[in-house]
Amino acid sequence: MTRVEPFDLAGPLPSGFTALEASAGTGKTFSIAGMVTRYVADGYEIGRILVVTFTKAAAAELRDRIRGGLEAALEAVTDSLAGSEPEGLDPVLTAVCAAEPIELRRRRDRLERALSDFDTATISTIHSYAQNLLAEQGMSGDANPDAMLLEDTSIVLEQAVADVLTQRAIDGRPWVDPSWVTNGADEAMRRDYAQLLPSRQEVEAKIEAGTGNARFKERCHEVAELAEVVDQVVQRVKEIRRRRAILGFDDLLSAARDLAVDPSSGLAETVRGQIDIALIDEFQDTDPVQWRLVQALFGTKHFTLVGDPKQSIYRFRGADVNTYVGATARAQVSTLTRNFRSDHRILRGIEALFDGATFGDQSIRFHPVECGQPDLGLLQVNANDKSGVEIRFCPDLSAKADVGRAQIAIDVAATVVELLNHGTIPDESDPDGRRPVRPADIAILIKAHSVAPSVQRALRVAGVPSVVGKVGSVFHTEAALQLLTLLRAVAFPASERRVRAAALSWFVDARWDQLEGDTSIVSDLQAEMAEWGEVLQTEGLNAFFDRAWQSRNLAERLIRGGDGLRNLTDLNHIRELLEADVSANHVHRLVERLTTLMSRQEEEEGESDAFARRTDSDDDAVQIMTIHVSKGLEFPIVLSLGLEGSPRANAPVSVEDPIEGRRVLLPPKSSWPDTSGVLDRARSELDGEFRRLIYVAATRARHLSIIYFGSASGAAKKNKGELAHILFAGPASESGVTAAQALSLPSVLSEGAFRAVTIDPARSPGVWHRPSLGSDRTLSAATLDRPFDRAQQRWSFTRISGQRMQVGEYREEGASGLLTEHAPEQGVADEATPDGLTVDDSTGAGSSLPLGSIQGGAAFGTLVHEVLEAIDFAAPDLTSEVAERVGTAVKWSDWDADAADLAGGLISAIETPLGPLFDGRRLRDFGTDDVLDEMSFELPLAPSVPEGRRPTGVHIGRLIQRHLGSDHALSSWAHELADGAIAIELAGHLTGAIDGVFRVRSADRPDRYVVVDYKTNRLGTYGEPLEIDDYDHVAMAAAMAHHDYPLQALLYAVAVHRYLRWRLGDDYEPAQNLGGAAYLFIRGMIGQTTPLSGGSPHGVFSWHIPPDLVVDLSDLLHIGVSG
Repeated sequence: MTRVEPFDLAGPLPSGFTALEASAGTGKTFSIAGMVTRYVADGYEIGRILVVTFTKAAAAELRDRIRGGLEAALEAVTDSLAGSEPEGLDPVLTAVCAAEPIELRRRRDRLERALSDFDTATISTIHSYAQNLLAEQGMSGDANPDAMLLEDTSIVLEQAVADVLTQRAIDGRPWVDPSWVTNGADEAMRRDYAQLLPSRQEVEAKIEAGTGNARFKERCHEVAELAEVVDQVVQRVKEIRRRRAILGFDDLLSAARDLAVDPSSGLAETVRGQIDIALIDEFQDTDPVQWRLVQALFGTKHFTLVGDPKQSIYRFRGADVNTYVGATARAQVSTLTRNFRSDHRILRGIEALFDGATFGDQSIRFHPVECGQPDLGLLQVNANDKSGVEIRFCPDLSAKADVGRAQIAIDVAATVVELLNHGTIPDESDPDGRRPVRPADIAILIKAHSVAPSVQRALRVAGVPSVVGKVGSVFHTEAALQLLTLLRAVAFPASERRVRAAALSWFVDARWDQLEGDTSIVSDLQAEMAEWGEVLQTEGLNAFFDRAWQSRNLAERLIRGGDGLRNLTDLNHIRELLEADVSANHVHRLVERLTTLMSRQEEEEGESDAFARRTDSDDDAVQIMTIHVSKGLEFPIVLSLGLEGSPRANAPVSVEDPIEGRRVLLPPKSSWPDTSGVLDRARSELDGEFRRLIYVAATRARHLSIIYFGSASGAAKKNKGELAHILFAGPASESGVTAAQALSLPSVLSEGAFRAVTIDPARSPGVWHRPSLGSDRTLSAATLDRPFDRAQQRWSFTRISGQRMQVGEYREEGASGLLTEHAPEQGVADEATPDGLTVDDSTGAGSSLPLGSIQGGAAFGTLVHEVLEAIDFAAPDLTSEVAERVGTAVKWSDWDADAADLAGGLISAIETPLGPLFDGRRLRDFGTDDVLDEMSFELPLAPSVPEGRRPTGVHIGRLIQRHLGSDHALSSWAHELADGAIAIELAGHLTGAIDGVFRVRSADRPDRYVVVDYKTNRLGTYGEPLEIDDYDHVAMAAAMAHHDYPLQALLYAVAVHRYLRWRLGDDYEPAQNLGGAAYLFIRGMIGQTTPLSGGSPHGVFSWHIPPDLVVDLSDLLHIGVSG
């Protein structure tokens, strides 16, 4: 790293390759927004500036701040041109306004243009940017362009580990710790190192060349087994992802990196032609893959890395501070020198604490910063200034861990009570300029999840409200155990033991003596558990949870307890996650899935955001959270616990090995490839991150940062650990000098801004009484008796049609709306038989139709949809276009048949005239400009409409009857609907995806828009070869009615109607622009020779839906039944 220079926002802007180091509280986001504003004012277009960060929340904040900065600059420049001199401008506005009038006018125009073109700015996460690059350039290599992107792919890793270890056990192979395998494979995939592990051949060579030491050979064999198993797991993960068409965020980055470094792809050259300025935020959390990507794209442009290596604490997620160090070593480095978060005394205390400290590398050093708000008032306790950094020592370092934790928890509560009773902080909104400290002003930061319960209990005893946010996985809670107990009873209601356990759970809340005294209670409960299982099977997961929650007033009973709100929050969180898990739609799958999630090894560093426990209340309360969660946040007062220990390496460690010239992954305590050097380097990396964790914790506070140094670990007992090294520049002396005495000199030099205090074991927290708000009303627990509104749902056509219950009717595969939330509606329901079995090869043997003999099934229907939505029908070489699309889709499909046959059949369908609805045109005649594929929509249903006036299936049927004549081909179907064939009440949202919306252009009338849906149904007699007459108008009308497709067409027409009303504005005329719906039964479309039936070709069911029907249905779905 070159010499560090102070950065001035009003000075010259960065050019070339630069790095901006932004210590905690120095205004990193403000600086990035300021740089963008100045670049725009200087003439760079907003659409040619790229800002990349690492979280969605950070990207959203940057977007808001950058837009706000542009608006403020435009206002300041406009004022300057008007002759008024703005006062109190920040450095950015000062620099923007420092120009002659002619240049100010140019800057005003540039700023106005930037605001009008702001949507062209690329301000996103690194993963979103990579995804966009791939979408624009095309996926590389073997990547599936249609793969589903998942934020959390851990379930795939868990399955792969289970599969591999099970097979090894069957084969009698040596046992390997599953946690080692999981962590090792995760590390290997995150870091994307081609040779992260030594091969078995390398290990055997080491053993042969070794000294004969038995323990050395044993550890080498451990390395060999781990290397082999991890490689098998990684391959298994790739296989599962490929088969299920799943992508993780790391896959996006790797694919984008591969394209960027490949000169033949042209990606880097294209991006450099589009982007003039690149700002990479939070660069301390990068990894080699991300760095290689941005380096390849922007290495020769104005390219600035922004971050703080002292805050690189996400090693467990793949962040590599060594990448930051290596990248910035070649950059011109500047640093922000003013802190706008904290008062001047706490800054002095932080300087005393970290003076001379390094954080894992000699180039990562602490640099003092100035106070950006010198007039900011201080925290006072009993009218005495208490701002600063305070180290609180446990007096008995020989105490057992649980005793030390209890002692610290009591002192935490006592300290919080004292601050609440006697502390005040500055507040400009208060008439006196100060106000009392409130619970929400205080945050308690913890290193380990296990600390939270004891601290929260101590605060509760002291009368202090507190909330725990994102501390541990929700599946490692009492709520998860209680739910599992219930589910086991529902899965096995005949098991008296399981039902008795459920009786004592939260959901039933019986007493043990009741169960012993009355055997009928258990037998009645067994019947009830069986009934609940039936609810789950027939009505779905949501209905089952409703029954469990409401049957005995679960929420009301839980809230009355001490941890009630916490427990209820956890239960609702688990319920939400299980409802979203499509694999958990059966009671036995639920038990299996919940057991798997509960058995996950808990990471102290952090949890998946989806699984991290949620804050149980937003009331005025002390916040308890992990240090990792606190990064980026600030609080007036912070207490940090658990920082006196040392990092543990109980899982495989990844470390740079200069001997091997690569990064290696090894079991803990391994001797590979030498006796100590590699693990020493690994421990050094872990120690460096622990120091950075201490820095993050200490710098969250505005006025007071308290750090506990207790006896909760062996390191503390010996005064070892990274905190001890920071405090005492090495292990503290054991000569009888107390820790507080050893720190007396820096305390004096900082004039008390840094101080050491020994905890008084006899200290009592007392009780905090919340200040009276002037009300003496008697409060009582709320009664939760509002019934659940079952109509409020996320509806789709599949879910709606799934409510039809007719005697003898078979249900298409995947069409049960009660059990399927996501409503595929894409070929899945097209290919079923009366037995629910997919059609085999022999079913259509001998058919004269091009697609008549092709094997059916859900996979085939999905495949056809994917191909048709990807094809450019108007491509000059249609044969090559179809063959290429079919080949790509077949590669990633589970469907197994001749791709050439499919391509030929689809070409015939594309060449088939579509009838009068399309003015006789073919699909071949529609270019990409006239086809909108996969139009997704989500429409509100009956918002604010009371029960009784909401639209129902009967209302929809009667409305259709009013618009269709009695002789219409669909009149019988409409009559069934009006008679209640689909018993639903609609409220909430309607969602769906239309296969295609086709624009039919005509010279003599306005453009018409036709809803198109592709169908692969077999309409002939089951088991007989398909013939063209199986797809005449009568057969198609019967199939349409049988599957309720007319209702689907109407709902889709409503979505198009609302879209056109918004898109065309005043030019929209439903009678002119709504073109109806066409259902294309692909198997019956055989080309130009397709016969006609009633003026329409076979295989094409055309319905010119009355425009008034579409408008009236749209109104019904939105405002409900009038009167």
